Amino acid sequence: PAAKTTSAGHAKLGSKVPIVGRALRVVETRPVRELMAEASRVDPELKQKAEEMNELNTLFVRRPNPNAPAQKDGALQSSFGPDGRFKLNIPAPIVVFEGLGVANSAPPDCAGAVGPNDYVQIVNGSGVRIYDKNGVPRGPAFKLSTLFSAFDPPVSTNDNGDGLALYDRMANRWVLSQFAFTSTTTPPYHQTVAVSKTSDPTGEYWAYDFIMPDSEFPDYGKIGAWPDGYYFTDRQFTNGGPYDGFGVFAFDRAKMLVGDSSATYIYFNAGPNLSDSSSGMIPSDYNGLTPPPAGAPNVFSVFLDDAFDSVDALRLFDFHADFATPGNSTFIERPESPLPVAAFDSRSPGTFSGARNEIEEPPPAVTADYLNAIGDRLMLRLQYFNRGGTETLTTVQTVNSGIIPPPGVAPTIAEYRAGTRWYVLEKTSPSGNWSVQDQGTYSPDTTERWMGSSVADNAGNLAVGYSTSSLSVFPSIAYAGRLLGDPPGMLAQGEATMFAGTAVQQLPNNRWGDYTTMCLDPADESTFWYTNEYYNVTGQFLWKAKIGAFKFDGTVAPPQGTLSGTITACDTGALLKDALVQVTGGPSTGFSAATKPDGTYSMNLSPGSYSATVIDPAHNCNAIGPFPVTITDGNTTTLDECLSGAASFVFDSATVSEDGGNGNGMIEPNECNNLTCPS
Repeated sequence: PAAKTTSAGHAKLGSKVPIVGRALRVVETRPVRELMAEASRVDPELKQKAEEMNELNTLFVRRPNPNAPAQKDGALQSSFGPDGRFKLNIPAPIVVFEGLGVANSAPPDCAGAVGPNDYVQIVNGSGVRIYDKNGVPRGPAFKLSTLFSAFDPPVSTNDNGDGLALYDRMANRWVLSQFAFTSTTTPPYHQTVAVSKTSDPTGEYWAYDFIMPDSEFPDYGKIGAWPDGYYFTDRQFTNGGPYDGFGVFAFDRAKMLVGDSSATYIYFNAGPNLSDSSSGMIPSDYNGLTPPPAGAPNVFSVFLDDAFDSVDALRLFDFHADFATPGNSTFIERPESPLPVAAFDSRSPGTFSGARNEIEEPPPAVTADYLNAIGDRLMLRLQYFNRGGTETLTTVQTVNSGIIPPPGVAPTIAEYRAGTRWYVLEKTSPSGNWSVQDQGTYSPDTTERWMGSSVADNAGNLAVGYSTSSLSVFPSIAYAGRLLGDPPGMLAQGEATMFAGTAVQQLPNNRWGDYTTMCLDPADESTFWYTNEYYNVTGQFLWKAKIGAFKFDGTVAPPQGTLSGTITACDTGALLKDALVQVTGGPSTGFSAATKPDGTYSMNLSPGSYSATVIDPAHNCNAIGPFPVTITDGNTTTLDECLSGAASFVFDSATVSEDGGNGNGMIEPNECNNLTCPS
């Protein structure tokens, strides 16, 4: 069924027919550690001229609602605490370290992800860099295109931007993605997706090259992990020209985790009319030790603003992907949608003129240098957490918290003040509806706050990160938060500066990122990690990035134990890499871990009783199990098993190089002469 037309007259989906796409090619990449070792030698050849990335990102015309009521903010926090006094209960950063910086592209689009031991950052122009949690780089930055070197151009040669880094909590894997194209007006357009083979982000990846459908340029992609798929959305421009609304995708996660070349995506053209207010829709992204209820669809959201639409609300859609029978897949609006929210005004000075100079900077910046607010979309990400059956979603947007003009009129730069509006949605039963558990606009003084990102920890506490700037504050990186029991509608713990900038951006295109990234540490489900940009030298294309972490006092990791072991070949005892250990039946059902080259695996699970199975489709081994496994808090349970099966190629690292010797990053059938096949 198509999405309903609501009583308020909101538009239907552009299409109710799913389209199936397949990867052009799938390869096993070279280890990232090899790419990093080579990066310093090839970097001078990879320099690109100074240019604006994602140039289609602002081509969205919002037409005012002729019947719009007077605009206001119905959830404005105008002081630092419930008693009106400045409060500094927010914790100081645990660590802050230098991330990537570049002098040849804008905006950086700071994306990052944190895993048990590593932080992976990707930014426009500079590519990808991997750090330990003390901020020590594990190697030089590398261009993401080098991970796809076995493919044809433009995938193997172009780093066009909109990079994404994701940690898949359920599989203990890393996902890196970006688009590639020869020209914005010349299809085909590629979306490359690399899924790490193990928990080590410096190891090998399964790399996929997908062609995007219907000649739709896939701008501003966003991705989230879910039990049955990697869900993705983009802003579509037909042949790089007219804006065509939202494309929504589900990639076959189960197959991509094992390098299956038959992995597909399911796509709906959601069309340009789901919102007259917003050109950014986002999928939900899973966090924590408790997955969504079995069969739960991924939730997508876009906002409505009654300055352009008929209500202030969030539209919510369920994407159910059926990879076995794609025709059964659906993308439908939820029954409680549009979900009403407190009044807000998303208009900014450039709403009707197309100008981008909206966020004030101090001298030596002049008005022409001011920064783009990007107030027409929900920001990265729509974070999901399941706390004992209480499901939450969090996200933010940028709104006007200053002087609000009459309907149909944009605020002036002097009137406008960017504020960060946050939302926490809640659902307490699998079949229940989402409701607004908390919301507010954080703007406690004259400083502008925008480019936000948010996530909740395992105790239900919320952290929101953003950029700050004003006529007296250099663009800086800050965060605020609230505890679950704080007064509603307030980031009552106050604000901390993660890093204070010391210079301004003087740039003719005014771009200041398209998104920043707040994420939750899977090691304790309590520590927040945030990445954003800053300047320390005034000028053009001179941005840098910081990465930092903090946590609320008193929050602790939830109860958990470890399942680990070694998988071998039954007849030879050889260590098996790329085997997949999966658990079902307990609180962390659906979690999995792949074996490393030494045959070992490890995963953290909520305490409980599970059934474990072991498969190795990469080597055509027979599946074994289920085996009963009991996980207890703070302890390690060991499960060592062996696999057998015809043509189960076991890699002999002593006699064969990792790619069979030809350097293409793939193990080809004719390169298996020195591999053993247990019976």
